[in-house]
Amino acid sequence: MKLHKKAKRTLYALLASAAVLTASVQVGAISWFGPGSDTPDGNETASQEYKTVASNGTLELQMTSGTGRLRIVEKATNHVWRSWKKDELTEEEVNTFTFLQSNVESALMCTYFSKDVADASYQTIYSDECSSLTIAEREDGADVSYVFKDIGIEIVVQYRLEDNTLRVSIPKDTIRETGDNLLATISVAPFFGSGRDTDDGFVLLPDGSGTLVRFKEEHPDYTSHYEQSIFGSDTVRVEEDIYSNKEDVMLPVFGISNGGYAMTCDIREGAEDTNLVCWPSGYRLRVTSAYPTFQLRRPYYATLSNTSTVRKYSTGPISHGFSAVYTFLGQGKDSYSDMAVSYRAYLLESGILQDKLKTDAVLALDIFMAAQESKMLSNEYIPVTTFSQAQDMLGELIGQGADNLLVQMTGWTKGGYTASPNRFPIPGQIGGASGSAAFSEFAEKAGIPVYYADDYLSADKEKGTVNLNTVVYQGNRLIAETDTLGTKYLFSPLYVKQCFEKAKKSYQKSSIHGLIFERMGKELYFDYNPKYQDMTRYDTAQVWQQVLKSWTDQGGRAAAQGGNAYVLPYTDWVRDIPSRDSGYFFRDETVPFYQMVVHGSVLYTGMPINLFSDSRMDYLKMIEYGCTPLFVLSHDSPQKLIASDYNQLFSSEFSQYRERIAQEYQTFSTDFAGISSQAMIGHQKVADEVYCTTYADGTQVYVNYGHTPYTDALVTVEGENYTIKGR
Repeated sequence: MKLHKKAKRTLYALLASAAVLTASVQVGAISWFGPGSDTPDGNETASQEYKTVASNGTLELQMTSGTGRLRIVEKATNHVWRSWKKDELTEEEVNTFTFLQSNVESALMCTYFSKDVADASYQTIYSDECSSLTIAEREDGADVSYVFKDIGIEIVVQYRLEDNTLRVSIPKDTIRETGDNLLATISVAPFFGSGRDTDDGFVLLPDGSGTLVRFKEEHPDYTSHYEQSIFGSDTVRVEEDIYSNKEDVMLPVFGISNGGYAMTCDIREGAEDTNLVCWPSGYRLRVTSAYPTFQLRRPYYATLSNTSTVRKYSTGPISHGFSAVYTFLGQGKDSYSDMAVSYRAYLLESGILQDKLKTDAVLALDIFMAAQESKMLSNEYIPVTTFSQAQDMLGELIGQGADNLLVQMTGWTKGGYTASPNRFPIPGQIGGASGSAAFSEFAEKAGIPVYYADDYLSADKEKGTVNLNTVVYQGNRLIAETDTLGTKYLFSPLYVKQCFEKAKKSYQKSSIHGLIFERMGKELYFDYNPKYQDMTRYDTAQVWQQVLKSWTDQGGRAAAQGGNAYVLPYTDWVRDIPSRDSGYFFRDETVPFYQMVVHGSVLYTGMPINLFSDSRMDYLKMIEYGCTPLFVLSHDSPQKLIASDYNQLFSSEFSQYRERIAQEYQTFSTDFAGISSQAMIGHQKVADEVYCTTYADGTQVYVNYGHTPYTDALVTVEGENYTIKGR
């Protein structure tokens, strides 16, 4: 005889409760019926009641025995963070998706696939569908075991309280797959902390610089939601799409603010293989939620014998565990500024960020040297700046008082910019190794750090020798992009490391002491090249860090294109940091969350001033977001590059900008002196088109994007201008 589903769950819950009580005796945990427990309301079974399983001086962790649904109580104010119960959602909030009603109670949402099925179709299962659930209490938390007997999968989730945080971990050795099914993803607490349309709050997503999705009653129904891989797209980008509006997730954290309280969730282990998900209200349900999805196995496209492709999942063992830490900020600390300050404090404490800048340059220069023009029979090398000319350019600026600079050299490699994997010897047309050494010596004596941009990831078959045994495979397919300029690949991570180790001596011979690692701070990919071990994105991030550490350990200066969190411990400067989000239709406001986290620890630059599309508005945004100003320069006219493989410089000739650079240097060294070394502790919109950024030393920078002046009791800001207070 088959049991009714509710009866089965009740039976399993009773068995689980008995197991938990036994476990609590063994470990001395708090009783189910201790302080803070819910009282049954007559509509709930015993398995649906919240019981206290752990408590410290700040937080209380409560769970239901039937579903493992969790609740956190902030003890100072008795504020409760929780998921929904299915009968709490109104018919309107369910929004016709009645099948999701029971799922909102789930503490776990998983996808799995059969390893014997040819394509990558998958099934979804929720924790409230498990055949048995066991909660083993500990003094600082609980271990919750979910057994899905029918599909042969068991998952143990560990919950641990520490101070004002809850750590949720899934160690890889606590996942058991005993049948023909394998896990693809695990989403933890998918509706924890979610907000109703009538609530006062928002979700903070680290999309680009940062974006807010506010809880609001007026909104359309949406056909899609937000789901992005932390540290960039999971789809390999052989060539960067400069015209895309989509921005990456550079920090593994999101936040939820609701009713005067806020929490952040940062991924401490496995961020490289984690997606951040946000369901805006109007997508299926009329509540807004955010949660992490751990990607245990990646989908890819395999080529069949008939040359067609099929989407499959990797079937190898799980390579690492995952953990997320929820930090509860307390009453009144409910702004995105509070979230940034809290997350920055963790990064400082853990050593991911330094408490002071390694360089406090007033202004940065990107000196472009050479590119190639592809022709039918051969490629033509086109120099626009030599090392001698670059030295003269620096000398002129120093003579005008602009001496606290940061310099990037681009296109110095054999073949010029975009000619990867060519590197040495440095072409004689721009001065060769001796010219590089002389320029570096001049800059070092002037106290100006120089960084040579080098791309170890790109493999352009038309520009140099590329062994296809050394490039990225996903499944049994080479990942390539073919266009009018040729065929491009990405090198396997372990091959990148080998190449870098070989190049170190050549850097020394050319007196190169600083490197900008192109793409390494924004590109993360997995690789199944049969010549090397299978590499997850987690593994690739480890390799990128090993390369950076190897360089800095020998005294080199490191910078990176892109600001993904894994490069922050090793870099002085991160480049191409966006001052915008991706512009998703459900988002409400762009905020400088990334900038607030790193300002005062790592110098960052965005779009060069002389390439701004809206010169005044972009200039003000640079000031509001605390960016170091940047110019891209060449000695000769960029018109020489118009037919080259790099034709994106429209205005860079030094003779046209020498006076502007000296003027901007004077402005920033006077108005913003010392600000680059200060933490950014506050940011707020004070009026329509008026924003205020606050620094740790009390300095406040007001920016007015409107055409008319803004005045309040504290400040007056002219239209399309800025004002600084507190200095």
